Amino acid sequence: MGSAMRFKWMSVSAIMVATAGFSLGQAPVLAVSSAVTAGLRWGVTVTNTYSAPVTAFAIEAGRKGDYGVIGHRILWRDLVLSGAKLEIGLPPGASTFVTLGAGGPGGIAVRNTAVIYADGTTAGDPAIIAHFLHARQQFLAELPPTIALLRAASNDPGASRASLAGEFEKRQSAGAAALVDSSGMHSSDGVSLSVLATLKDTSQSVQSEAYGLVQNFTAWQAKLEASLPKLKVAGTAAAGTP
Repeated sequence: MGSAMRFKWMSVSAIMVATAGFSLGQAPVLAVSSAVTAGLRWGVTVTNTYSAPVTAFAIEAGRKGDYGVIGHRILWRDLVLSGAKLEIGLPPGASTFVTLGAGGPGGIAVRNTAVIYADGTTAGDPAIIAHFLHARQQFLAELPPTIALLRAASNDPGASRASLAGEFEKRQSAGAAALVDSSGMHSSDGVSLSVLATLKDTSQSVQSEAYGLVQNFTAWQAKLEASLPKLKVAGTAAAGTP
């Protein structure tokens, strides 16, 4: 696992995360450009200078005012948590633009880029990396019982849309509460939310919708199981172990 690096607040006019000088077994955080603005919205370009694709990253930003940095927020993406679709992360050498939102009178400040690479290497704020892995682990733990429940509904002529929705509303609340930690990131229970969003569409029978969810969730489970760092699957290596 890569080394953990932590950054203090930096002026955007000066911010460029250094990527040189890391040793074998370590990896750089993403290179972050100076912020640019179009009207009231600011953004930065992040570049992958490592040898493996990026699967997750986070950037913290805050408005610079007369009394320091306010409006702190974290912008993050995790392709492993994005559902069953197999997406290719930010490839080595590639860049993408990240919108940070509105700045203050003094512009915007950026800190603590955290990143997970497809080979399981990580860099950046340990609390943010731990949150990514916690969320991945929780989703992986939720999927087998969710798939079993939905498979039963798909084969039940009397399956009730309202009953299923009620069950997954409870699961969503519990799942979101379990994802609250010290990282400052706000994650939702994507498994239950996916079910609830599907059930709102009444153009198909609840049995057909449950069947479709089983197919998608089975693929998503395989995606999570194959992700690195290796997630804990009952009785195997600890979460976050490469």
